[in-house]
Amino acid sequence: MLEELKTLAKEAKVQGKTKRELLQALRRTSGKQGGLGWSGFKRSDTEESVKSERSADFDDDNSPSNGLSINRDSHFIRKIFAITGQCIRLSSPALKLFERVHLVFYRSTEWTEKSLTTIILARISRRNFPSYIVSRSTNIFPSRSTLLEFEASIRTQFAVDNILEFNGTVNKDGLLKVKAIFEEVYPRWLIILADEQRKEDRVYESGEGAYLRRFSPAWVYTRIVHKGTSVLGRFKEHKREHHLLTEILNQRLFHAARRGAWYQRKALLEEHY
Repeated sequence: MLEELKTLAKEAKVQGKTKRELLQALRRTSGKQGGLGWSGFKRSDTEESVKSERSADFDDDNSPSNGLSINRDSHFIRKIFAITGQCIRLSSPALKLFERVHLVFYRSTEWTEKSLTTIILARISRRNFPSYIVSRSTNIFPSRSTLLEFEASIRTQFAVDNILEFNGTVNKDGLLKVKAIFEEVYPRWLIILADEQRKEDRVYESGEGAYLRRFSPAWVYTRIVHKGTSVLGRFKEHKREHHLLTEILNQRLFHAARRGAWYQRKALLEEHY
């Protein structure tokens, strides 16, 4: 809806390059300005009237012939409904159900607030993909509890990334939140790590473990623990950071591509602290 948002912002005479900037500018305009509205006569919602309303409502609202003063919030809501038509909001349980089905069927390894966007766009033919046959030989999640834990873990990962990577400079409160999440995840990470090592030694026979581990909560927890080491460094807890890096390096199942960076950081700590 970015293009529609740009059109609305242009009519409202506000500026912004991104969706967030446009929304912030519209909120400021809505809070600061007032308008004048029609009373009595209501135009029919024909296609021509809607198109006409999009281009003329701002002029209508500022016409001195109108007698009722209204808040700009209702004006923006009316224009948004003229663009979108009727909308519904899914209840939270229904939304979680769709997200879980999406996770299982598409085997998503990340969660964001827009996880369902792709499937919705494909469904309404706004995004097209080639047809293919799905053939699967094994279940990714051995039990429902494993699925629920993996789902919870990727949501936690999103919360950590949202603090550290998506909101500019991280303040002390943000670092403390990440540290608290790390402290909660750490004991569980050790338990699942031992279980995954047992399966690697005794269960997996043809190398399938390398793929199946990508959908283990331990994969996500290892990434959160990795983020936790940097937070410990920010708080000058170098001894514990060194111990944690040693533990991460002792396992060889998860995030092998990060081992070089872990070795470098560990060597740096040993050299300076």
